[in-house]
Amino acid sequence: MNRTAPGRLESRPIHERLHPTQASREACIAAHIPAGRFGAAEEGAAVICFLASASARCVRGVTLPVDGGTVRRSFCGDRVVRAG
Repeated sequence: MNRTAPGRLESRPIHERLHPTQASREACIAAHIPAGRFGAAEEGAAVICFLASASARCVRGVTLPVDGGTVRRSFCGDRVVRAG
């Protein structure tokens, strides 16, 4: 079984609950998202469509992060270390 692991996507919950101000969104992006922005729902949907397509017929048992590079970071105490 294949699956996706979405990160923060542009959505109403992001804007209303998690990051209600532009400053809050910018701080989150700067601290955690190497791509420099929240993802779009369409980007996550495109990955799902790929996994469901014949083009992915040899792709088995993977979890594809759709998170703007967030998973590439690991945290060591209060210091952020970028992997790779």
